[in-house]
Amino acid sequence: MGSLTRIGIKLTYFAVLIAPIFGLYQYFGCFPQININFTMPWYYKGAKDILLILVYVFFMGSILSRVKFKISYLLSLFFIFLFFYILMNLVFLDSYLLTLVGIRSLLTLLFAFFSYSFFSEREIKDIAKCVVFTALLMLPLSIIQFLFGLHIHGTMFGKFAARVAATFVQPSSLGIFLVLAVYFVKHYSFKYEKLLLSIFAVNILLTGSGIAILGFVFIIVISMANRKITSSSKTLLLPFLVLLLPVSILFTAIYLPEMTDRPDIFISGQGRIEVVKNYFSDNLTTKDIFLGKGFGYGTNSLYTIFPDIGEQYGFIPDSMFISMIAQIGVLGLLFFLFINAYAYVKSKNPIKYIIPLCLFCGLTVNILELYPVNWIYPILLGFLLKKDSPITIAVQSVNAENQAGNRESDFRKQTVAGLIE
Repeated sequence: MGSLTRIGIKLTYFAVLIAPIFGLYQYFGCFPQININFTMPWYYKGAKDILLILVYVFFMGSILSRVKFKISYLLSLFFIFLFFYILMNLVFLDSYLLTLVGIRSLLTLLFAFFSYSFFSEREIKDIAKCVVFTALLMLPLSIIQFLFGLHIHGTMFGKFAARVAATFVQPSSLGIFLVLAVYFVKHYSFKYEKLLLSIFAVNILLTGSGIAILGFVFIIVISMANRKITSSSKTLLLPFLVLLLPVSILFTAIYLPEMTDRPDIFISGQGRIEVVKNYFSDNLTTKDIFLGKGFGYGTNSLYTIFPDIGEQYGFIPDSMFISMIAQIGVLGLLFFLFINAYAYVKSKNPIKYIIPLCLFCGLTVNILELYPVNWIYPILLGFLLKKDSPITIAVQSVNAENQAGNRESDFRKQTVAGLIE
């Protein structure tokens, strides 16, 4: 591993660790007793993009300094598709700003391309440690917000905040990040595993996020299913599980709305379904359905960066899938899902269950714009794709050419010296 690659990977760790900083402004706004006259400068949010470009520059420098490197043929085809689609958008869309916003919303997918070459199991485990450490920082912030913060999403017990987000923008965003932390704790068998899982479970419950709670249950079920159980144990456990399942469903149906103080938690998905209905009932052409409306449509970035344009062209999709359909159409989404399915089926690494987990969470949150999940998910996707048929590219860099020239010069000198002797 070259020095440029190491720097890029270290900056990736750094990006996960400093993720809480980018939501501090919204977090302090939850406490009216703290009067902070602070206007958020453009570079406060833009620093993530600068850091992302910097990481990519180091990775590209590492690629150019190598004689050979391998890339995934599936990812290559997908990015070629995106490249030509970007060109079409720049030519035919009314506003080039829409295309730029769309590029920004999907730019982190390039991590899959670089991860294919640069990230090993060791680097993935280090990322997991960073995620777990950052998730631990969220707990005291969540408790403070629960006890003393504004009741933005309603109250619990009449005086506490019903839902917390810590330094994430939305409670569901924090919940999904915590679900990733839970998955890493289970997969890598962290020290104090039970304590960590208890802490994260409490914090997920405080977010009141239905998708995060279901994600937590998904992880527990998968971990239990993967455990090796003897035949005798299965015989004893099976009747117990059969009885436990309906009791668990009944308990959840009765008490989960009270525990989260969200009477509508079981019908919250209906709002997402309405977004889908509204999008497809908006007089779409065949081109809009299969190729999308263009980069930038259906992105959160359009509203945060250019709110005026967002009101004219955009909408909040509340889903990664609808956002991708709006930007690159059903064909682009199917291509992307095929890559995910291929990585899941072909990989024998147990960490592959992160793929269906992320896709499931993407039903209600656009995780491709959820920092730092939108860094972690593509990295894991590229890592799991390493078993597909790679394309080997030869890169003759300037340094390599100079080294080859020096070797040729030395050979000539030795030959001449031999002839003279």
